[in-house]
Amino acid sequence: MMRKKEIGMISLALTILIIFSILQFINFQSSPENIIPDGTGEMIWVNNIIEIVVAIGVISLFLITIVIHRKFTKFEGYHQVVDEKYNGSLQDNNISETDIGQLIERFSPVQIIVHAVTAISILTLYVTGIPLLYPEHLGWITDIIVLSRNMFLHRLAGLGLLSVAIYYLIYSALHIKYVKRDFITNIIPTSNDIKGAISDLLYVLGKKATRYESRKFNWLEKIDIFSVALFDGLIMCSSGLIIWAPWLFSSFIPSSYLISINVLHGGFAVLSLCGILLHFYVVHLTLHRFPMDFSIFTGTVPLQEAQEEYPLWVKEVSGDKS
Repeated sequence: MMRKKEIGMISLALTILIIFSILQFINFQSSPENIIPDGTGEMIWVNNIIEIVVAIGVISLFLITIVIHRKFTKFEGYHQVVDEKYNGSLQDNNISETDIGQLIERFSPVQIIVHAVTAISILTLYVTGIPLLYPEHLGWITDIIVLSRNMFLHRLAGLGLLSVAIYYLIYSALHIKYVKRDFITNIIPTSNDIKGAISDLLYVLGKKATRYESRKFNWLEKIDIFSVALFDGLIMCSSGLIIWAPWLFSSFIPSSYLISINVLHGGFAVLSLCGILLHFYVVHLTLHRFPMDFSIFTGTVPLQEAQEEYPLWVKEVSGDKS
């Protein structure tokens, strides 16, 4: 039976090997000129579909932001409990000062490191990539960094994101195989998450008096996890590799398709940015977490906050069967 530390070391070694192999494979290939066409009308309908999907995604994220804002505006929650503690008015609550100071582990050291590398990589990709989409308005950012250095940083950050995706995939597979399955089952969407989303909407509309009780990750956090895994880890990394070294794929991808891959990469970058802004708002700017939630840095959250936000998870951790 392997331990978590051994799984982490094996995953890291395999990730480095895979990334090194990818870089060597790209470097050893010749780069034919004019592999990407200047323009084509063959794939206009595909480009239009991509733009429609991006537009629908952005609008959906905006609507979700409204729902979440209203949810936390109505929710009095943990921040008032803390305020009452400092005001010395705990007598009307069934919460002791010991409970408020108690912490519970929410994120493992591996999750903290993976999140840090992912966040730095994604933010770097936005800073170096989005200005290329809107040079008239944001071209000054590229001018400050210098285009050649800008592209180097963009590709380096892309490799960082790809490394995280590969590492976490290997780590998850080994953890499920040799430790326990709840590592992955906590983030798998279920019918309860659909119920949770509907329940939150009814709560916001005043049709329900209480909030939905969540496990370790609620429905919105699972959307965050899978949006990073699907959009950033899979779609953005794969399309980015094709744009970086199109000659590697020219034997089975028609050159006219490369225009659409560029559109896909840029459009989903905008969609990803909107999703990250929603994530940043929910995690850091909602009333009971403002100005910043430090749990992803410390790995722990106050027990009382966990009981308010993730009551079913706290019961599982504590072994409470009630």
